[in-house]
Amino acid sequence: MDCLVLRSKNSRIFLQEAGEPLKLQFEKHTVGPYSDTLRHALNNMEGHFLRGVGDGVVESEIEPTEHATEDADDFLRNNCSKELADRVARVERLIEGYQSPYGMELLASVQWVATHSPAAGSIDEVVTAIGKWNDRKKQLLQRDHLELAWQRLLEEGWIGAKATESVEALRRQS
Repeated sequence: MDCLVLRSKNSRIFLQEAGEPLKLQFEKHTVGPYSDTLRHALNNMEGHFLRGVGDGVVESEIEPTEHATEDADDFLRNNCSKELADRVARVERLIEGYQSPYGMELLASVQWVATHSPAAGSIDEVVTAIGKWNDRKKQLLQRDHLELAWQRLLEEGWIGAKATESVEALRRQS
């Protein structure tokens, strides 16, 4: 399994958005939503579960240590609550086909704008807001890709009316 800091960060954003109480504070950053708390957690896992975390200034590829994926799967299989399993499954459905760094940035950026910008109620408004985020995003994230990410987020209930219903249903389960 190849992971990037960006992917790890964004999967945790989605896990928290799905209702898992990770207590991470995210803010708008160059590549996407960023959590300094998560950065510190990744640094603490360096050498134990992950390698290649880097310094947080330059994008770096991280990967699990030899047995980390197997150990994590075993832990989740034996210790995971139904609520956490449901949340992880929801995130997995969302990111299917978007596991590349570009795909994860795409999903996280669209979701962030759709949920943190009051004026972003349509794909046109999201495209405009992402274009204003920074020049890098304006040049990198293509409109047709933004539209596909928007559609996936809508279909999976991460934005729009379905998002409110999904979050409320998950909270009732907890």
